[in-house]
Amino acid sequence: METRIIVDYKRSEDTNKFGTYTLSFKDSKSEIHKVNLKFDFKQLWSFSGDTTSVAFDFLILALIIYSADRILKRSLYSDTGWRRRIILENLPVINLSEMQNGADYLCRAISFLTGDDWNLNFVKAEEYFYSPSKKLSSYNVSEYEFVSLFSGGLDSLIGFIDKAHDLNENRKILLISHMELGKEHGDQSCILDYCNRHSIYDGKYDQLLLNAGLKQKSWNIYTPTESTFRSRSLLFFAAGIYAAYRIGPTVPLIVPENGTISINIPLDAGRRSSCSTRTTHPTFIRRIQQALSAIGIHNTLVNPYRLKSKADMMSDCAQNPQKKYYFKIFV
Repeated sequence: METRIIVDYKRSEDTNKFGTYTLSFKDSKSEIHKVNLKFDFKQLWSFSGDTTSVAFDFLILALIIYSADRILKRSLYSDTGWRRRIILENLPVINLSEMQNGADYLCRAISFLTGDDWNLNFVKAEEYFYSPSKKLSSYNVSEYEFVSLFSGGLDSLIGFIDKAHDLNENRKILLISHMELGKEHGDQSCILDYCNRHSIYDGKYDQLLLNAGLKQKSWNIYTPTESTFRSRSLLFFAAGIYAAYRIGPTVPLIVPENGTISINIPLDAGRRSSCSTRTTHPTFIRRIQQALSAIGIHNTLVNPYRLKSKADMMSDCAQNPQKKYYFKIFV
């Protein structure tokens, strides 16, 4: 079974609004399903001000991949109940030649990540006219020593603590977060609100939040969605790369994840075979790094905990002078 998804972008007449992406596809009864995407990247834009670079193209690609993954429920759009064949048509990018140069690498990486067969067809996008007039935070990009993903989970918290502790004088860590359904942001806010109330790492970090995914109420026909979220990490990585790219080509993106979960050792039913996610699997990291290099992005993905278990991460983090704060957050 093969599903062809058409991507359409409608530019907003209001420069305060980015515009709307719509995905459409036919089901087995030839009914056409359409849904709009939400893409609120004001915080990222206030940091970078960029809608023309290949890093922005990669961010848009990741948004569309993530959304396409969500709209095709595996039980309905695969021959085996799992592996889907997905063709994305009319993918708009500003830097067409660069993205075409990396298309095969991107397909290999994304196919491994989600367990599907992807085919990407890029088209030249028109210039984006986006310049929100609402006052946004201003940033001095030279202040940031690290960019790190911050999901609100334990591993990302440890990554935040370790990197904030290691900062050079007058430098900061930039935390990148993603939300779609709301719970993720609640966890992130809980931690950072606690840090703020207790003056933990004052002036040593900032957070940028990307709110992106499906506009569920915009479906023209009710359509059940896929709930495995296997491509979410691609969107998460792309947001981090977008910020790191703005700071400089040698700035790495820290991806804090314990090594045990990276390779998903099948110790229980939830980690066997296709149940295992591949967010920081060494094969995916290697393939997406190759894809980034092919399109002209040289920021590296670094997982400092790839050789550690979660217990190792907690034990080593407990040696941090901020130990008392670390345990208060989770007790």
